[in-house]
Amino acid sequence: MLKITVIGAGSWGTALAVVLSKAGNQVKVLSLTKRNLISLRSGYHPNFEGLLLPKEVEFTQSVEDSLADRDMVIFAVSSKYLRPSIEVVKPFIKESQLLISVIKGLEPLTLLVPSQIIQEAFPHNSVAVLSGPSHAEEVIKGEPFGMQLASVDLRAVELIRKAFNKANVYLPATDDLIGTQLGGALKNIIAIGYGIALEQGLGTNFYSMLVTAGMADLRNLAVAGGAAPETLMG
Repeated sequence: MLKITVIGAGSWGTALAVVLSKAGNQVKVLSLTKRNLISLRSGYHPNFEGLLLPKEVEFTQSVEDSLADRDMVIFAVSSKYLRPSIEVVKPFIKESQLLISVIKGLEPLTLLVPSQIIQEAFPHNSVAVLSGPSHAEEVIKGEPFGMQLASVDLRAVELIRKAFNKANVYLPATDDLIGTQLGGALKNIIAIGYGIALEQGLGTNFYSMLVTAGMADLRNLAVAGGAAPETLMG
């Protein structure tokens, strides 16, 4: 059993917390806002109507308590709140703790990916990334899903796989953190374009062209940003 804290009580953070708890880990979720905390502690999340959260997942606003004696800390906040969240938790993070980002996005002014921001703030910690085409509403129900696991630290890869050992998840590993995060962020542009095309009823030929051309653009952009081209297939 690993001791894990998820920072962020949104849909994705809560879904992963539930999966990790059911896999046999001791999980706490740190909510940095007072919104919905009473509801969460009662077992209800506003984004998962009709679903009762397991009582084993502890929701808290105590930064110090939630980060004490933890094996790993998962950042699951919105990308625009990453730096403010880091400032809140930084005094309580230990160098021995594995830090994981499940955040999608780029910092607008710097174009840094989340792992770079986290590593900058915690230069002595091991940092890993989990990213992939997974919907929180399916994950929290225990349906099978997959995520790309990225880290240059093999021990971090082993620890994360140990945490998810009993979960219904596929975790291929790579050391390409940049490619994993650029793929996770940039794919949403293709998804938005596909949605627009679908609404316009442009036909399967156009949809296929959009995805094929979009994938080529995605790969070229990611490689220009320092990614390995094969990473984008994950």
